Formats: sequence, structure tokens, C-alpha cells
Amino acid sequence: MVNVEIKKYIEENIFPMYEKFYSHGMIHVNNVIDNVMMLADYYDLNKDMCYVMASYHDVGKSR
Repeated sequence: MVNVEIKKYIEENIFPMYEKFYSHGMIHVNNVIDNVMMLADYYDLNKDMCYVMASYHDVGKSR
């Protein structure tokens, strides 16, 4: 399970950044998060870190 405070911060501060993107909007971000979380379970990775990386993965895009 992902830390509630991390999840809340990302939902309030990072996800709104994706509103300006068409092909890399929230549908894409949620798909990436779902896939990364499955991999985190399979490989026993830190779920907080995986969630953060997946959430930020396209923030730097300009379109």
C-alpha cells in the first residue's frame, strides 16, 4: 500500500500538471501507475518509490 500522505500530495500537486497533455494525460498516467504497481508486487519493490516515479514520469513533457 502506498503511503497516504504521498498519494495525497501527488493527487493535489502533481496530477493537475497532466491536465495540459492530450496523449499523456491522466488515463496514460493511471495505466503507468497500475503497471508499475504490478511490477512492484512481483519484484517486491518499494511501493511508495514506484508510485512516485510513475506519477512523475511525464511531468517534464511540454505537449
